[in-house]
Amino acid sequence: MIKSKDSFLGVFGYRTYIQESSVPDLDRIDMSNPSHVKVLLPMNIQFDPNNEMSFVILDLNEVIERSLDDEEKLIVDMLRDEFQIKEIAEELEMNYKNLQYKIRKITEKIAKNN
Repeated sequence: MIKSKDSFLGVFGYRTYIQESSVPDLDRIDMSNPSHVKVLLPMNIQFDPNNEMSFVILDLNEVIERSLDDEEKLIVDMLRDEFQIKEIAEELEMNYKNLQYKIRKITEKIAKNN
């Protein structure tokens, strides 16, 4: 009876453990997904041929160079320099909400042009 009740509740196994890792699974990074781009955007990694993540960031940089205008590139650079969104908005004399919208549009533009 317990197993039947659990199956109705969506429990399909016992003793299931979720493994977490601090190492990114590069097979799961989708550069055409704006939410993945948003996570990668502020990363400022020095190129290292032994680090596979460096190649992902290198590809991202190429897309940024060919698809964004100067103001959008400036916003990305400031994000990579660890500026907070509020600080960037003040620096560019822009409304906080408008900057958030602009960042979302940047991630969508990168994902579309990838």
